[in-house]
Amino acid sequence: ECAARLTRRGLRAYVLGGMLKQGTVAIVGTEALLSLGRYNFTKAFLGTNGIAVSQGFTTPDPEEAAIKAMAAERAQRVYVLADASKFGTVTAAGMFPLERAQIITDRLPDRRYLEYTSVKEV
Repeated sequence: ECAARLTRRGLRAYVLGGMLKQGTVAIVGTEALLSLGRYNFTKAFLGTNGIAVSQGFTTPDPEEAAIKAMAAERAQRVYVLADASKFGTVTAAGMFPLERAQIITDRLPDRRYLEYTSVKEV
């Protein structure tokens, strides 16, 4: 659906193989990891369900965490997009530590995150 919109605008869109999750429409699984591992990125923009000082960035689904960890590993710069409600929240699967990404958020509720990474409030 998102890829189709990009192509209608004349842009090139690549889609990973793998399992399409119902609800979030995320592509996950072994095939997605193998496919993603063939690419390098200058920038990765990723979502998260939780941001905590000791656990870093987390998401409830281990398969989705693996995809996001691989994307971050393959990127020169990583940006995590998260609203203020995600800070102080920990979910089941860790993605990567705070130091690996810059955070873009609507509001930073706790200044201590600035000791680990840069935060841009928009």
